[in-house]
Amino acid sequence: MQKVKTDKAHSELLHYSTGEIVLKEGQGSSVIYILRHGKLGVYKGDNKVAELSDDGLLFGEMSSILGKPRTCTIKAEVDSDVMLYRGGVHSIVKRFPSITEKILIVLAERLDDLNEKYSAMQSKCEFLARELDEAKTRINQLTGEKEDDKVIAAEKAARPEHKIERKISGETLGGLSDGDLLGRRVIRKF
Repeated sequence: MQKVKTDKAHSELLHYSTGEIVLKEGQGSSVIYILRHGKLGVYKGDNKVAELSDDGLLFGEMSSILGKPRTCTIKAEVDSDVMLYRGGVHSIVKRFPSITEKILIVLAERLDDLNEKYSAMQSKCEFLARELDEAKTRINQLTGEKEDDKVIAAEKAARPEHKIERKISGETLGGLSDGDLLGRRVIRKF
């Protein structure tokens, strides 16, 4: 990382060479970043989950706003310039109104995107639930099985099954599920 330009210790333009870490998962920070030029990889553990390449893209704000550790690691995929803003969200709101506006827009866009994804996922789940119910009904129609039959089968499966075998001089002569004792059928009620 190379400092390119600083502004009264509240912001600075940094240059990251390919492979350098911009921010690390698990670390706490009140720093917010804006990508000025380049391409950054977003990693969760060792897995690359996203790529940031739009100039002017804001990132790292959630840790600053919520006071929680970073949720991912961001590395320079190519030589990249990043503007860093220090002091946490309160300081940024006071000193950099244009950055504050950008933060609000980014958060609103993310919320809107999540709402759309949630709605689509909810519709998909409802569709799959209907499909599953229809499949169960069709299976029951094809097998002729009724709900009462399922209950009886489940109760029967829950009962313990005993197996008694007759042995003569170490050789098994046979066995029956409910038992066979000295040639007599043993019937047990469970």
